[in-house]
Parts: sequence; C-alpha cells; structure tokens
Amino acid sequence: MMQTPKTQYIPIDSIEDLDLSKLSIGQLNNKYIDKDNNRYALKFNKENRKIEVVRIQMKSSGTPTSEKSKSEETAVKTEGLIKSKTRSLEEIMAEKKSIDSEEVTSENVEVLDEADVENTESDDDHDFDLSIDYKKETPGSKYNESFRTEGNFQIEEKNFLSEIIKEFEKNKDRISAMLNNLKNSKIFEVTGDPSENQNIIGNLSREIEVEIFQNMDKIINFYKELTSYPRPSGYYSSKYDKTKKDILSKTTSDKEIMALITRWEMQELLFPIHQKLKKLLKNILDIMNTKTDNHLKQLQYKEQQMFTDAKNAAIFMLQDIDSVLMKIEQWKIRSST
Repeated sequence: MMQTPKTQYIPIDSIEDLDLSKLSIGQLNNKYIDKDNNRYALKFNKENRKIEVVRIQMKSSGTPTSEKSKSEETAVKTEGLIKSKTRSLEEIMAEKKSIDSEEVTSENVEVLDEADVENTESDDDHDFDLSIDYKKETPGSKYNESFRTEGNFQIEEKNFLSEIIKEFEKNKDRISAMLNNLKNSKIFEVTGDPSENQNIIGNLSREIEVEIFQNMDKIINFYKELTSYPRPSGYYSSKYDKTKKDILSKTTSDKEIMALITRWEMQELLFPIHQKLKKLLKNILDIMNTKTDNHLKQLQYKEQQMFTDAKNAAIFMLQDIDSVLMKIEQWKIRSST
C-alpha cells in the first residue's frame, strides 16, 4: 500500500485486510476506512515498542441513533480484531509470516478522536529499518532483581550473560544494516563528505570492524570457551591478584570455580566494549545530525527513508547500550556483595 496524504483514508473491507507483517517504511501515518465506515490508524507505542491499530472515534453531532447503535456493535466486534492486529516491532522487523499467538491485553487497544490522531502524528512519525532486529526486552530485564542466594545467583547470572552475548552477536547485523542504509542514502555523495579522503562510510566501516567487530568475536569465542570447553582453571587464575586467588582456593567445586572465573572475565571485558561501541555510535549520530532538512530535500524519497532508518537505528542502539551498561554495573555490585 502506498503512503497517502493525511486527509485521505485507504478503503478496506475490514481490519482483517491489514497485514502488519508487510508494513513498509513510512506507512505509520496511513489511515483506513472499512465498509462499515469505521476508521483506523497505525500508532507506534514508544513505551512497549509495539505497532498498534487504533480505531478513530468520529465526532459527529448529527449521527442518528440507529447508526450510533450499529457503530457500537461494530466496535465490540472489531475490538478482538484490533487486538489480533497489534504486533511488536520485533515481529515486524523479523518479517514473520504468521500472527503471533501471544494475546495482547486490552491496554494495547485505543479509541482515538480523529483530532487526536492528527495531533499525535507528529509525535509518532518515525520510520524504522524493518530489516534491523530489535528485541522487546533489554538484556537481563526479565530476570529477578534479587540475586542474593548463591545458587539462584549463578543460575540468573548464567541466563543474564547468555542474553548479553546473544544481543552482542546481533549487534553486528544491526550495525552493518545501519551503515548499509547510510551508504545507500547517498547523503554524503549528494550533500558533501566531511572526511579528508571523501570516503566517510568506508572510514566508519573500517573503524567499527577493527575496534568493535573483531573484539566482539574474541569476547564471544572466549565466553564459549569458558562455558563449553574451558582450560584448566589455573590457566586463567594465574594473572589474578591475591584476593581473587584466595577466593578460588576456598572454593572446592570445579564448577563453582569456573563460574567465578567466567564472572570476573566477562565483567572485565563486557563493560569496556559496550562503552567503546557507545562512543562510536555517538560519533556516527553526530555526523548524521550535521545533515539538515535542506540536505535531505536534495535526496530522492527512498534515499531520505534510508537515511532516517540509519539515524533511528543509531538512536535505538544507543538507548539499548545505555541500559546494558547499567545492567552490567548492577551485576558487578550484586556479585561483590
């Protein structure tokens, strides 16, 4: 479906016709009208990162009673359909073929006045790179805040680390997709390249490859080694200070010794690499922010979309990285008590 002006509605038989898995970039401002004259819009919920279908309540003082009753009956009938059309951004980005079986609560269903839809369009007017996979939950967010019991702590810690590493692996695809969108937008070709060698995308790609990707691979492989095929504990502990060596000497179980070593090694490596990634992404975002609306107007519409997608991807990743850094800090504090 093509993007339409704000004042136009796209005719549909019912909201069953809306396949949100095929939602394309720039369609969040589309509005629809079914054969019963019910109107719908799309909305991005910033709090839970879900794309939602909302029904628009028309303010018409001259509506006959019979039509009003029919509208109310239709609202009851369509409420369930609206729920089934509420999709998470993660599902859309992964381009799933089927509707997720997970039920969506009634809190995700809204009825808006037509004026409200117009007023909120500017707030929710975001374009997203649907090829970039984002999780709904921040790594570690689903785990219990209470890491006090040692046995429970080790289980939660293992799950937490697994989630961090999984997100870590996905970051390579996210960053590559972001840079690819930035390159294909041709923003620097058309409006000027600020780098000395006139190859800013190439420069950024090389820097990220050396500073982030290569180190990411080393950390991921090291984590797999520690958890799947570790060397003798003495190989890792030989570099530790007296305090850590004393702790290990008082630990009798080989499993617990390796759990401690894994904890210390990952705490030492994960925080700095995320800090470095944050710094590079902030630098990329600062470069993109030098381009104004006048610069964007020089691009084709599709190229404008790609630039916006790259910018939104950088913003989302920075938010996620800030949250991960906070979780790692909390983890370090809990593990030291």
